[in-house]
Order: sequence, then structure tokens, then C-alpha cells
Amino acid sequence: MNRQELFKQVKQMYGTEPDYPWHDRNAVLRHPDTGKWFAVIMEIPEFKLGLPGNWVVDVVNVKCDPMLIGSLRQQAGYFPAYHMNKDQWISVLLDGPVPEAAILNLISMSYELTQEKKHQESNRQVSESAGNKMSNEEIRRRLSGRAAEYLMFLDDCTTERGQALQQSWIGGPI
Repeated sequence: MNRQELFKQVKQMYGTEPDYPWHDRNAVLRHPDTGKWFAVIMEIPEFKLGLPGNWVVDVVNVKCDPMLIGSLRQQAGYFPAYHMNKDQWISVLLDGPVPEAAILNLISMSYELTQEKKHQESNRQVSESAGNKMSNEEIRRRLSGRAAEYLMFLDDCTTERGQALQQSWIGGPI
């Protein structure tokens, strides 16, 4: 998924257009009602992500449930958030190994996590009550909403259940 495809999908999902506050190719996606950021699309040299090389790559920074960040960063294409809080945000390489559906699911999660505080309260309580040494099954049991579904999606995106999640989240398989 490249930046233009991402912008097209986000416009369809939320009616949001990219904002360019720094007057360069780096863009911000904001909630239409509050103006809060839910994604930042940036050009970053590979070496700043810990990759070999000096090519400039596109990444999207998204807010993510802190319980998912550690396991996501162990997978190819996910990195500690560039210029953001690394405990709550993650950088995802665009045009890389992360499937389009996974990127769109993270965008949806970020959109929900950056809504007004009243919508976030239940997610915060789950995160605070969870310990650091839990199995994936225990994490799923405690998580609610998109975070739990996202873990299931990562586990079985090729199964019937994973395909059903793709259908419900993005309107069909990728």
C-alpha cells in the first residue's frame, strides 16, 4: 500500500483529506470534528528506522494499543514510532511487507484511540489492568474492540474467520 492508496482509503472510510502542516510531502490525517491526529505519513531515510541504506521510504505513524506494540515490532515492516511516543504509537512501512488490510486495521484502531476521551476510557482501563507477561489468549480476553480483533486477524488472516474480519473492516479481501 502506498501513500496515495492510503489517502484514498481513508477518504472513503472517514471523509478525511491529508493536511500538510510542514508544507512538504509529510502529511497528517486528522479527525474532522476535533482536529486530533490519527495518522502521520512521513518520508524517512531507511537508516533512521534501523534499516541498512540511505533510501527515503514512506511510513505511517499510528496510535496503537500499547499491548500490541511489542508484538507488532517483532514483525517485519513495524518500527518504534518515529518522532512520536514509542509507548503509544508505531511506525509502519508503506510499500513493504505489511498487508494493506493490516495497515487499514491499524488506521481504524488509531482513529478510535484518538477520539474524544469518553470513547477511550474502556481501552485505557484494559491496558492499565493488564500485566506485561500475558499469553496472547489472555491479552485477547482482556482487550475489547478492534485491538482483540486485530490480534485474531494477525493470527489467522488466511482462514475463514480472518476473511470475515477483512470483509467487516474494509469491505472485502485485499
